[in-house]
Amino acid sequence: MILILKNSKTSILKKIIGFSLLIIMFAWYYFHMQNFYQTKISLLQKQKTTITSKNNVKAKRLLAKKLEKLIYKEAETCVELIGQEHIQKVEIKNDKLLIVADWNVNIEPIFIRYGVLALIKSTPENKKIAIDLKYLVESRYE
Repeated sequence: MILILKNSKTSILKKIIGFSLLIIMFAWYYFHMQNFYQTKISLLQKQKTTITSKNNVKAKRLLAKKLEKLIYKEAETCVELIGQEHIQKVEIKNDKLLIVADWNVNIEPIFIRYGVLALIKSTPENKKIAIDLKYLVESRYE
């Protein structure tokens, strides 16, 4: 026995509606997943920026501690070279290490160690020595 099925208008309409619903479902899923991943990527980028900002803060703190130790060691070295009994005052002002020492102090060791980085001003009461910390730090961290 042979069956012959007739394609009626209703069956063609059902196929067109089903196929269009399938396409609409795929389009909706595509746009939904696109929005989902965009929000996920934006959240990850925000987390990444907060993590990098925290790492930058930690790195800056670590660098500040290293610089502080370096400057402190240089101040100690200067005091040892001149002799602690001859030092009147040690300060840091405007990227310079300022040392005020007695008038009759021997400053040759400072000239030997720092060369042109050490500026000397001699007055009748004392000698003022200024050492440029900017170039000193740059030379240590190159």
